[in-house]
Amino acid sequence: MAGFYMDERFGAWQVGDDPNQGAVQFKLFFPDRAKSSSQYVAHPNKPNYGNPQIASIRVVGDFMRSLGLQSWDWLNGPSMTQRPHPKGSVWTYLTPIQLPKDFYQYKYYVTFADGTARKVPDP
Repeated sequence: MAGFYMDERFGAWQVGDDPNQGAVQFKLFFPDRAKSSSQYVAHPNKPNYGNPQIASIRVVGDFMRSLGLQSWDWLNGPSMTQRPHPKGSVWTYLTPIQLPKDFYQYKYYVTFADGTARKVPDP
């Protein structure tokens, strides 16, 4: 899995060629057994097994102050966008500006289809 993570650049990565600054892309992968049988063990009695039923995801952390936002503002963190992936789906967010090279702390604020929300670290 480490190769998959690194090859696909999941997590948070600086983009661009400048070693001192760059936009940061956040990418979060969710496997889907319906797209790839290698994802999860089959559970015939649970037709939605492996579907996390996510309505939205926000990325939140200390990088937000560089965007003119309050750091760790869970309800107003930047929204991520979901897109298909051959083995599931990927949620992404690219900062609209370059951030100085640094170590940024972040987590995800995940809201599920039933309205519940959780603060979760990057896997």
